[in-house]
Amino acid sequence: MAKPVGADCNMACSYCFYRHNRRPFPKTPPRMDRRVLERFIKRYLAAHPGPVVHFAWQGGEPLLAGLDFFELALSLERRHAPPGVMVTNAVQTNGTLIDRDFARFFARNDILVGVSLDGPADCHDAFRRLEGGPSHDRVMAGLFCLQEHGVAYNILCAVHAANQDRPGEVYRFLRETARADFIQFIPIVAAGPRGLCEESVDPAAFGAFLSHVWDLWLARDVGRAFVGHFDAALAARLDQPGGLCAMGGNCGRSLVVERDGSLYACDHFVDAEHRLGNLARQPLPELLDSPVLAEFAARRSATLPAGCRECPVQRACGGGCPKDRVLPDPAGGSPLHYLCAGYRAFLTHADPVLDTMAAAIRKRPDFTRLTA
Repeated sequence: MAKPVGADCNMACSYCFYRHNRRPFPKTPPRMDRRVLERFIKRYLAAHPGPVVHFAWQGGEPLLAGLDFFELALSLERRHAPPGVMVTNAVQTNGTLIDRDFARFFARNDILVGVSLDGPADCHDAFRRLEGGPSHDRVMAGLFCLQEHGVAYNILCAVHAANQDRPGEVYRFLRETARADFIQFIPIVAAGPRGLCEESVDPAAFGAFLSHVWDLWLARDVGRAFVGHFDAALAARLDQPGGLCAMGGNCGRSLVVERDGSLYACDHFVDAEHRLGNLARQPLPELLDSPVLAEFAARRSATLPAGCRECPVQRACGGGCPKDRVLPDPAGGSPLHYLCAGYRAFLTHADPVLDTMAAAIRKRPDFTRLTA
């Protein structure tokens, strides 16, 4: 992931894990400059082994970089892409800055846009606020602009204390009003000065939320809508990598480059301990060989709590994201995962149907080719 404006944002979401770290690089320009941008693009393209290279632009709020920045980025991609290589782009945004100019640009360049939307207005505006006011109307205006111009988009929906007990309403809103076919639910586990903050989702409520949405999805949307947790759970049954790193079982595959070119092992660990180096000054293969990255990748399984190793759903949840291992183990072992009960409840609820789905897919004559 590339963060052209770092953690800067035009919103003040109370659960944002950047809220105490908006300006981690005070000595660098507030935006990724052309020199850093070009070196990042050139070196990423040169190091990529496959015929399709994907750029993901995130923040903070990446659209603060401006339309000119993204036009420059795509021109540099075209300049440095090797012959025969296809380049794709995606951007994750809070949606409030999308206008017709951005929408036309996204449509013209086949850019996938992820929009953060936490459901109906009262669910969304509880914690996702513009400075001084609600943001839901602005987000919906940006979303409708994308729809008007035929831009491909998906929805990233945080699950937190304000919407955790309204799964059916949230899911129907995202499907029917936001007209989303691809939805990713993100459980909020946010640290406060005295432990977890009040916005954090309750573990049991998160499991019930996913289970309720699962039942709705089975009844009406199989093959028509796609939910990240459901895809990841099914992928685990097929011994395939899922699309959610939180359920993947491995870390170190979701690196982030900050606006100054610094490369980090994970977006949740942008600190000196997890800094690999600077992509503007060092070749990417050299940074990927960093012992920092190797140690970070190994730590997830090495610190897996004993109870996880014996859990029947562990292969699907992957032990959860290490950032959420915040509960002390009464037995004195590794910290326990805050959302363990929620994941276990959902995966147990979904297990019978997941097994049936996986068995049907394995019988397909093209299964070997599809999973190669």
